[in-house]
Amino acid sequence: MPVNRGGKAAVRVVIVSVGYVAAALLMVLPLAGILKRALALPDTFVTLVDWGLALGFPLAALIAWHYPKLGWHGHGRPDRKS
Repeated sequence: MPVNRGGKAAVRVVIVSVGYVAAALLMVLPLAGILKRALALPDTFVTLVDWGLALGFPLAALIAWHYPKLGWHGHGRPDRKS
């Protein structure tokens, strides 16, 4: 009988989503504003950062959902013989 891993995946997605939004709002966006002023960058710089964060969010959620299949915890872990 297959094990239902949907609950664990959903928890991972929520944790990654909260962390992503917190990092974006508390670190990345303020830093982009500081860099824009300090380096006299155009207003489009912050717009590009916004778009990059928006496009990266679904990618981060997708990776969080599929991480056991992609990471060391999944099927791809090599056998260690020591």
